[in-house]
Amino acid sequence: MIQVLQNLKIILTKKQKKDAFFVFLITLFSAACETAVLAVMYAFISGIISFENLESTRLYRILTNVFPFVEPQNYIQILSIILAVSCIGKGFVSYYANRKNYKFSNGLYYTLSEKLYNNFIYNDYDEIVKINSAVILKSITQDTVNTYILVRNVISLFQELVIIILMAGYLVIQSPSVILISGLGCIGMFLCMKKAVTSPIKKYSERRLNAIADSIKNMNQTNGSIKMIKINHLEADFKREFMSSVKNVKDNTVKTDTLGMLPKVFLENVSMFFLFFLVAFLSMIGNNIIGLIPVLATLGMAMYKIIPGISRITTYYAQIMQYVPSMQIILDTYGHCNSKDIEQNRKYAREQKIAIELQNVAFKFTDSDKMLLKNVNLKINENQSIALIGETGAGKTTLADIILGLRKPSSGAVLVNKKNIQNFPVWWANQVGYVPQFIYLTDDSIKNNICFYEMYDEKKMISVLKDAQLWDFINSLPQGIETVVGEQGVRLSGGQKQRIGIARALYKDPAFLVLDEATSALDNETESAIVETIDYLKSKLTVLIIAHRLSTIETCDHVYRVFDGKIERER
Repeated sequence: MIQVLQNLKIILTKKQKKDAFFVFLITLFSAACETAVLAVMYAFISGIISFENLESTRLYRILTNVFPFVEPQNYIQILSIILAVSCIGKGFVSYYANRKNYKFSNGLYYTLSEKLYNNFIYNDYDEIVKINSAVILKSITQDTVNTYILVRNVISLFQELVIIILMAGYLVIQSPSVILISGLGCIGMFLCMKKAVTSPIKKYSERRLNAIADSIKNMNQTNGSIKMIKINHLEADFKREFMSSVKNVKDNTVKTDTLGMLPKVFLENVSMFFLFFLVAFLSMIGNNIIGLIPVLATLGMAMYKIIPGISRITTYYAQIMQYVPSMQIILDTYGHCNSKDIEQNRKYAREQKIAIELQNVAFKFTDSDKMLLKNVNLKINENQSIALIGETGAGKTTLADIILGLRKPSSGAVLVNKKNIQNFPVWWANQVGYVPQFIYLTDDSIKNNICFYEMYDEKKMISVLKDAQLWDFINSLPQGIETVVGEQGVRLSGGQKQRIGIARALYKDPAFLVLDEATSALDNETESAIVETIDYLKSKLTVLIIAHRLSTIETCDHVYRVFDGKIERER
């Protein structure tokens, strides 16, 4: 638990630490109100049972000194009113304390989600591609929720613990022997149970989280491979792998839940055992049971809060231990959150002329010793069209990624209009249009897939639809550009998806256009039309084409071959 609190100290912001302190104070006040109601209840029961000797009680003497007009009959009435008002007031305080708890813990969930998403989306492209998508998805969606539950349970556990300590302390003052014997017995049993279940809960919780990650990964793989699964009738094989991970989730969840429930069930019964055993024992040794009635009645009222409170504490503790692995994952990621000041929404004017120069660009992947590109030098003048060809794996796409600014060269620089693009990433991003080989489409309308978070402009939309040879197709659809394409464009053909990708790139009105095998999924007739469009666009922008089809690059101004880490001009 101490480690959990230390981790929270790292995770919480300065403002959240202040909020946590306020929650701590209101929790203390709520616990004090609970104890105050218990004290009034004790005085009320004692007054009723010892009505004849009421004037000799300490509380009555204090009350009559403050209010001399108080009579024995008035005393009970006043206590009844105080008790009624106290119960209502306690309820409001308890509601407010819980509301602040939920607001604080949910605010932490929001902050964690934002931090982790920032860490992912603002990270370097080289780092992003190394991470399994299932791990990212689990961290942002599952581990943040688990950590939120953990924090909420920590606060709730503290609240219950303070209530129990204050109530037990008050009861000890009233009857030390009864409370100390039963309390020490319960505490001893709780510590034994805690020690027995903590380690297994953490172990099974880690296994459960790993199994959840595996199930997400299997689901992603199923979704991405669905066509191959159906063609090869591999449904049973994929199901077997998915259900294996789901079974691991189920088995480990059963174990953690069962272990978490054990202390609750055990302590409820042990607490009552000690209480009734003490009553029997005190009666056997000749104690006046009538005199113990106020204590026992108050103890019974306290047990109404304490026993469920102990049960909740054990449940909270079990869940905290269950979600500690998630908190550790958050902490490991949190410490490496990317805090770059990204000018995400800033728009730069389109450059009328783009001249690109690669100066001694070299590149190797961080997990490899082999240089993929070696001292590449290349000039792309304004409104030129350049083609890159070469064998698969030669480094064509990597070179394009470096020019786009997605990857940083190991050495050398990419200059655009004499500016190093690494120093002006947002400016350069505003000048670039990119059409990959595989177009990702969201489950949204054609219009939104082309705009892709750009403001909608009808004239610009019509223009790019015509340039991408989509105009006739769109007009043939009943809903036109409002037609929903389905997840990853499942309702479109490969050529239609590719043309939407080209339209998306053109909608940005780029000064530099990169097409990475962008016509590979098109038929010959459509490809010819797209090549004509690209040829027409050359007069307005600079174009870089990566292609295997020679027909795609026939009209390019220059063709370069990439091989052995070098680049040579072929024509």
